[in-house]
Amino acid sequence: MLKRAFLLLVVSGLPLGSHARTADRQQPADINAGHATVSNGARVLSDGVTIVQGTLQIDADRAQLESDDSGNLTRVILTGKPVEWTEILDTGVRLDASAERIDYKMAEQKVTLIQNVRITRGPDEISGDHIEYDLATSALDAGGERKGRVVLRITPQGTTESDGDQ
Repeated sequence: MLKRAFLLLVVSGLPLGSHARTADRQQPADINAGHATVSNGARVLSDGVTIVQGTLQIDADRAQLESDDSGNLTRVILTGKPVEWTEILDTGVRLDASAERIDYKMAEQKVTLIQNVRITRGPDEISGDHIEYDLATSALDAGGERKGRVVLRITPQGTTESDGDQ
C-alpha cells in the first residue's frame, strides 16, 4: 500500500517545480533583503530575504546565491526557521513548501529540502526531514537510511480534506 501511495504521489507531481507556472520562470526575480554581501561570485543576502518571481514567493532568513565565471546563477541555498516557498502551478493549484534549508542546484536541476520539510499541493501533503527532488525527471527521494521517516497524505480525487475528518 505504501509503495502505491508513493507512486501516486510522484505521478501526481506533488513536489516543487514539477508543474510550476511556466510564465513565472520568464519573469524577473525581485529580491528584497536587509543586508547583502558580494564576494567571489557568491552573493549572501540576510536579515529577512523575500524573493518574488511571478506567482512564486520565497521568504527566508538567509539566501546564498552562487554564480559561475560567466555570472550565471548555479546554486541557491536558502535557510530559515523555516524557509517558506509558495507558488501557483500551471494547473491553478497552490503549492506550499517549508524547510529549514532548501538547496537548489540549477545545472543538476535538483532541489534538496532539509529539516522539518513539509510540501503541500492542494489537499495532498508530504513531510519528513529530507526530501530530494529532480526537476528534470520528476524523481523524488524522501527519507531513507538516516534521513528520517516520511509522512504522506493523499486525498482521493473528488473529495476535500474535511470529507475525511467526519
